Amino acid sequence: MKIFYYLILASFASFILIACTTFTSAQSIPVNHLRFIGDVNIDSKKVFNNSILGGLSGIVYNKESNRLIAVSDDRGARGAPRFYEFSVAIENNKLDIKPVRVQILKNKKGKNFKIGSIDFEGITQLRNGNILLSSEGDQRPRKRIMPAVTEYTTQGIFVKEWPIPAPFLFEEKGTPTTGVRFNLAFESLSTTPNLNYTFTANENTLYQDGAMAEQDSDGISRIVRYKNGEIDGVFPYMIERIPNPSNFKEIKGDNGLVDMVAIDDNHLITMERAWVKNNYKNTIKLFKVSLDGATDIKSLKSLKGSHVKPVQKNLLLDLDTVIDKMTHRFQKLDNIEGITFGPTLPNGHKTLILVSDNNFSRHQRTLFVAFEIIP
Repeated sequence: MKIFYYLILASFASFILIACTTFTSAQSIPVNHLRFIGDVNIDSKKVFNNSILGGLSGIVYNKESNRLIAVSDDRGARGAPRFYEFSVAIENNKLDIKPVRVQILKNKKGKNFKIGSIDFEGITQLRNGNILLSSEGDQRPRKRIMPAVTEYTTQGIFVKEWPIPAPFLFEEKGTPTTGVRFNLAFESLSTTPNLNYTFTANENTLYQDGAMAEQDSDGISRIVRYKNGEIDGVFPYMIERIPNPSNFKEIKGDNGLVDMVAIDDNHLITMERAWVKNNYKNTIKLFKVSLDGATDIKSLKSLKGSHVKPVQKNLLLDLDTVIDKMTHRFQKLDNIEGITFGPTLPNGHKTLILVSDNNFSRHQRTLFVAFEIIP
């Protein structure tokens, strides 16, 4: 009788396992390679609803409204901290994107932010419909604003702060020796398709973790995974060294992890953006990343001398290979910082959409680029 009972339990457990596996795979977005669809270019002088449209540093797609939501990293110098909503359409192999709404963000007290008091960079949307924003903070002596991950309603009302792992924080006084470096903190933010997990990461190496990405050496970042607003794990990510396609003897520039999009609970597409001042060139690369087998480093204050296994990386796309497909007279990459999954095409394939931060410079533009995801 016991044997029969155990067989029934085993069969039921197998059924549950199969059902869960099926559900998980249905919530994952398979990615094999990308096919260029099109691009949209917006001049840096563009004004929308009395604010200069620019500084788009993070982006997320809302499938219910079929809109892109993009956060501006304007610290208040050209307008209040805000995010924009854009209509998006992909028809006949063409991309069409237009601004339709702007939303001002308020501080904890429901007041306007003081100029320079916040630096929103990344954006994603949560199961409850709220948006989540990452902020780089400011390590300079006169500022001392800690990096943050903050939840807001879609009407720009503050909800709560999410916890930040201690290694990312810096000293309140004196020269920082720990934590994020200036302008190299939380650029990225993404939530999994099943809405169970949220990810962010520092753009480049923490002070105590070693040197930043250089011409001859990699950097290292920490990917943070949240579950239900709490820290679930932290994983090491190796940042590529600064590219040197023109073989300069000594290059001036940088490279960093600027955004990511979550494929499922353990897999991501990361985006690294390099800038080489020698030839004024942006290099944008997308990588498929797996957390499987990577060391959870959430308890490590420093990675110096630590033997940790980083996440696995494989190159998915170097955007240099699609420049010749871009709109005539705009065949040059800009400061691309945001990435998200976009609308589903009639053939059932998902899309991937990227956006650039024009730095409010007349020499740059806001660039949207769309790709078809070939599963």
